[in-house]
Amino acid sequence: MIGATATRQAKCHPKVIYKGSAMEWDYYEEAPGLGVLHTVCPRCANFGLIASANKRFRIDDRGNLSVDEPFRCDYCHWRFGVTDNRMTDA
Repeated sequence: MIGATATRQAKCHPKVIYKGSAMEWDYYEEAPGLGVLHTVCPRCANFGLIASANKRFRIDDRGNLSVDEPFRCDYCHWRFGVTDNRMTDA
């Protein structure tokens, strides 16, 4: 899936705040209603993906991102939640 989105332009760049640090993620829309978030883990700085087919998320008209349930980094296994661009430990 990375190869499929690497050549496309991101539809938007939600800015996520974690303990005072800001990160910019990328949102790619694969098809109407199906998208992929390219994320950055604030703990280990590795990149990850959240696919809307696996975990529901939404970006409102103001660019605020919310992920419906906690998710974890595939590298350091830390769990996070995101509501209205605010990332918290889960």
